[in-house]
Amino acid sequence: MTPVETDFITALCCGDLPQLQQSKIAEIRFSLSNFHEKLFSDYAITVPTHLQKAVKKRRAEYLASRYATRRLLETCGITDFLLKNDSDRVPIWPKGVIGSLSHCYQRAVIVTTQRTKTLIGVDVEHVMTPATAENIYQSILSPNEHKRLIESGLSFAAALTLIFSFKESLYKALFPGLRQFIDFHSAEVIAIDQYNNEAILRLTHSLHQDFPAGRCFHGYFLHDNDEITTLIIDN
Repeated sequence: MTPVETDFITALCCGDLPQLQQSKIAEIRFSLSNFHEKLFSDYAITVPTHLQKAVKKRRAEYLASRYATRRLLETCGITDFLLKNDSDRVPIWPKGVIGSLSHCYQRAVIVTTQRTKTLIGVDVEHVMTPATAENIYQSILSPNEHKRLIESGLSFAAALTLIFSFKESLYKALFPGLRQFIDFHSAEVIAIDQYNNEAILRLTHSLHQDFPAGRCFHGYFLHDNDEITTLIIDN
């Protein structure tokens, strides 16, 4: 992986995604306090209309994630590409590539694959506070998931954040093709393997003829201190 550092970008690494051939991953960390507007021109990245009056945090996240995406695509031989979104805010990837991205707390992760029939989704989260977890868990968990969460050995907040993140990753994997709303009870996590950092999610009801109730999806995760990263891959 190739690191890059500047005052704004404190770390950027791009490399192969070990879980899937012909696939890449990038992680970027950035300093919100060192963000300034001139960086958009410095990095040759255009501010989209919907962000021109956005708060500093949102603009910094956009800049960092788009810069990292450009650098990641360069490792695939695609140069000077600026990732934009369509009207549904779905990223428009270059021909022959699909991907997913997520950002949280001055960090972003981007995954891409040249296996364009693959479903792929990534999400990054900061572990929620115990109070937040207690307030929202019923909107996220099924009764079976709640039982599984209690038995996981993780703190309630960390386990809930993990399940929340997996469902976000699944949404990001499915939405570009389905273009329909998917709520947190559309799927449930039925297994978590903390030794191998893997999980299985299962649809609770049919979303499409290709995605019937009972269809399962394989997930991977990383829990590092207060950061959680999840990845859904379906071939």
